[in-house]
Amino acid sequence: MNKDIFEIFLISKLKENKIDITLSDTEIFKLYTYMKYILKINQNINLTAITDEKEFIIKHIIDSIYIQKYIDIFKDEYIFDMEEYLESSNLKKEEKNKLQKQNLKYLDIGTGGGFPLSVISILNNDISSYGLDSVNKKLEVIKKSNLNISTIHGRAEILAHDKKYREQFYIVTSRAVSKLDNIIMLMAGFVMPSGYLICMKGEKENLSEKILEQFNLELSHIEEYNINDAKRTIYIFKKIDSLNKNLPNKNSKKNKA
Repeated sequence: MNKDIFEIFLISKLKENKIDITLSDTEIFKLYTYMKYILKINQNINLTAITDEKEFIIKHIIDSIYIQKYIDIFKDEYIFDMEEYLESSNLKKEEKNKLQKQNLKYLDIGTGGGFPLSVISILNNDISSYGLDSVNKKLEVIKKSNLNISTIHGRAEILAHDKKYREQFYIVTSRAVSKLDNIIMLMAGFVMPSGYLICMKGEKENLSEKILEQFNLELSHIEEYNINDAKRTIYIFKKIDSLNKNLPNKNSKKNKA
């Protein structure tokens, strides 16, 4: 598939799935280049089970683009929250100036081959994008992609207690296949108070109110939709307060991201 056919197919599928977004030529080129790059590397390193280019566009690229409408909303909220915080804080002028220049920080947990991470990074050059995974060779692939992405290697339940990462991100995403309750327990340690978690799942799952309360999260929104014939569900949670210092459990064996 050349770049022109890629563009025609991508745009037609965005319209078919009623995804209202306008992509620049640069963005389309970067999406195309990343797809070609991942499929080439995938011949030697297992990054995705999807090898057909049309299926790749639908199940990886379009599925990732779908959450951009939420990213746009949260970017606006971040600016408002930051301005409100700076006005009410007693920080020194130098510290305030530093915070004003700081981009919104976004983290994708269990990023694997880089979805939705790579797509969100391409569509949002005004945020700082990070990908976390326990498999370093997958992160090395992302590092060599020429995208403006920082990588974090390790297990989420451990790194969530690291001061460099704990409650440092305004938006945290995951497309992990683990149960929803397990995923949000891992994600909660990275998102800052007032920030958002976006969980991308297939069929709708039951939620534990106890876990939401324990991890200081509130369910903000659920959206059920289809990408072609595949059922998808997005869960959005807002972090309402700082997390108990003992959470998440460092010894949890339920999940590895």
